[in-house]
Amino acid sequence: MPVILDRATRPGAVPINADLLPVPGGETRFLFLHGKGEFRHEIVRTSHYQPELKTIAGNGDGPRRKHECIATLDLDEDHANSRGDVVVTIDDIVIGSCPRTLTTQFREWLKRWHLSHAMVKCSAVIVMVADRSGTNGPNYRVKIDIELPFRMTVE
Repeated sequence: MPVILDRATRPGAVPINADLLPVPGGETRFLFLHGKGEFRHEIVRTSHYQPELKTIAGNGDGPRRKHECIATLDLDEDHANSRGDVVVTIDDIVIGSCPRTLTTQFREWLKRWHLSHAMVKCSAVIVMVADRSGTNGPNYRVKIDIELPFRMTVE
C-alpha cells in the first residue's frame, strides 16, 4: 500500500522518520512525485534527443500532438563531466535534463530525506510543436508535472 509523505504541505501532518524510508536488503525504493496537472517544468537539452522523442511519442499526425507518459528522474553521478544534472528518461531512454532551478531543489530534497538511491518517477507530457517554416520536421518538448514543495507516494 502506498504511503503519502507530505510533511511540509499539510497543516497538522506528522513528521516522518526518514530512517523508515530505506528498504532492507538494498532493494530500490520507488517514489512517485505528485503534481497538479500543470506541467510547469520544461526539460532542457531535448534538442539533442529529438529522434528518441519522436520514437516515444510517435509522429504527431492527427490529434496526437501530446503524449502523456511517466518520466524517471535520475541523479547523474556516474558521468565524469557531470555538473550534478538530473537526467530525465522515458521508457528507459534519456530525453534531457531537469532545469537547474529544479535540479538544486531536487538534490537537496533527496539528501534531506536520505533518498539518493531511490527511483523517482513523475507524470510527463511530450508535446509536438510543428515547424512553421516547413523546412524541418516537428520539434518535441517535454514537460514534467511536479508540485513544489515536493510531495511523493512511496510504492
